[in-house]
Amino acid sequence: MPDRTILVTALLGAGWHPAAWRADPAAARDTTRLAHWRCVFVEQDRAAVDAVTLEDAFTAGPLDADGDLDTRTVVGRLDALLVASAVAPTLARLP
Repeated sequence: MPDRTILVTALLGAGWHPAAWRADPAAARDTTRLAHWRCVFVEQDRAAVDAVTLEDAFTAGPLDADGDLDTRTVVGRLDALLVASAVAPTLARLP
């Protein structure tokens, strides 16, 4: 049992709510840029977070009632392994 609390942050695009991208459309565009994720992970690193999880998906996004891609939500994501590989050299604490 560790002698301290372990802090983990779960990240998902513009936010956990499906319409979070509507609060700031510019922030939603940033989720497909590695520079954005570097800043987010560096911020977590400075906050002494022990681990970060990044949402990944195998699909383009949710489907509507007709079976077509539902375009009401932001579905584009960078691959989690790609993001982790790109941000790792910029971090001091997070492995």
